[in-house]
Formats: sequence, C-alpha cells, structure tokens
Amino acid sequence: MGLGKIQQGLIRAAFPENIAAGNIRAAMIGIIVIPTFLLVWQISKRIYTRIKRTFGGINAKKGCYVLKWSLKYDKLITRITWRKVMDLKAMFPNLNTMWVRWSAYEIMDYHDIRYLMPSPGAEAFHYNCAEQSEMLVADALELGRQITENAANVDRTCVAFTAHHGLLGLGEGKDAGPFSSDGMPPCYGAVNKKDYGEELKRFQTELQTLYRHFVSTRDGTEAFDTISAITGSLNYKLTSGQMPQLVWEADSLLSVLRLAYATLITTSSAPLKVCKNCGKVYYNPHAKSEFCGTKCRNYYNVKAFRARS
Repeated sequence: MGLGKIQQGLIRAAFPENIAAGNIRAAMIGIIVIPTFLLVWQISKRIYTRIKRTFGGINAKKGCYVLKWSLKYDKLITRITWRKVMDLKAMFPNLNTMWVRWSAYEIMDYHDIRYLMPSPGAEAFHYNCAEQSEMLVADALELGRQITENAANVDRTCVAFTAHHGLLGLGEGKDAGPFSSDGMPPCYGAVNKKDYGEELKRFQTELQTLYRHFVSTRDGTEAFDTISAITGSLNYKLTSGQMPQLVWEADSLLSVLRLAYATLITTSSAPLKVCKNCGKVYYNPHAKSEFCGTKCRNYYNVKAFRARS
C-alpha cells in the first residue's frame, strides 16, 4: 500500500460523521493521532532523503559522519546536526594497511634477551589493521596501563595482544645481542616472516610510552617535558597510467597505531575513556559512557549504594 492510499484510509476515519454517530474513539484518532502520524512520516522521509543525498545510500561507511537528531515534544521540531569524526579511511581513502598476524605467539630467549615471536606451527593471517583501529588503540593503551602498573601476567597479555593484532613491526633492535654462529637475533629478520621477533622489553616500552602520553592528556600529572612527542610517518606511491592514484602505505603496525591514536585523542568527543570502576582503558564514542561494561557499572552502583547506607 502506497503513501497515498494510507493517507486516504486514515483521513476517511477522521470524517465528521464519526463524531455525529458518537464514535468518540474514531474521532480522537482522526483529530489527534492521524496528523501526528502524517507529520512523523514526512519527517522520516526528509531524514532519509538527506542521508541518501549526503552519503549516496543509507548504508554509508561507518565512522565518517554521525547523525544526531532530537525531537522537541512541545513543538514537534526535528533537529539534524552533523559531526565530523576522525577516521583513517576518510583521511586517507587509499590507505594500504594490510598486516600479518600469526595464530599463536610465544616468548623465547636468545642470548639472555627475551623475544616475542610466532610459535612453531603457527599459521599466518593477512588482515586490514585499519578496519578496527579504535579497538587496536584501546587494546594497546590498556596493555600499556598494565605494563606501567606491573599487573600480573603481563607477558601472557602481550602474547594475547600479538595473537589478536600482530607484532608492532619495530624492525632492527639496537640492543638485540651479539651475532653468533647459530644465526642472527630474531629482530633482524624480515618483518612479518615466521622467524621475525621483537624484543619483549622494547615492545612493552612502546606501548607504555603511548599510555603515558594518554595519561598526560587526561590529568596532566606528568610534566610536559617528561612526555615524548608521538611521531610517525606514512609512505606513499603514485600509480602510473591514465588515471594515477595516490596510495598511502604504512610500513608497520606501530605507524597505524600511532596515527589512529592521534586521530582519536584529538577528537572533541573524547572516545578514549577510563572505566570508573576498574580503570580499564576502552573505546566508546558516547559522551556519557563511564564504565567499560555492564558488570563494572553494576558493581560500582552497588558499592556506591552500600557506602551511602
């Protein structure tokens, strides 16, 4: 049934003969409900038309824009505001961020230096590390927090992080240890190969530095000159042919991590948050979010209720 037939059917119910016949219910539908329904219908059409006109379709890429609308009940006025959200794909449309992670990792010793590297028999998986860059940043900051606070099982958490995201791609290490006849240190291997590994201490230092920068942006407890600036670089190439394209390339997961962190930490909505109950760093774009999950929210509310009692 089209909109015209729906309108005709609803308007028939509002004819004055309903009032004359004493059908008060039909009269109330005609006088109050029907105009409200038609108004909301028209508003919904306009919202849909504006989204389609802006994005070229209702299923626009997530993260480029956020649509906010509110309805004032007294005047039935719909407000539509648009807020730009930092997004790697929006900033760099041709960003090549394919990375390799292995199905399992382990910590091994080489000349008394501990390395984080793929386990024997592990399988390689290629994935786009910019697809869920928010989760990458949140996981890295949370791991950096646990390293800073000397939490239990930090080594195991580092292994779990790499199994989910991969190694950082630090490349050659300065203090990798001496070369020997049985080969060279894992950090000198080709990045993303199975024999490549990263020094655990340096891996943890990179994430700890990122977390310290995050803490300095929240409460300023550390002096400005003690916090290192977050820097990074992106390579690019210009394809040949009649329609050349500018393609941005990230040479490491650390470069993507730093760039994604920079876009999130400079966003006015402050989507990187610290749980009010457990202190976990998490990502949530909602401004009123205070807890990393329902469990922490319930636990905090119960604790607060008992304290008041």
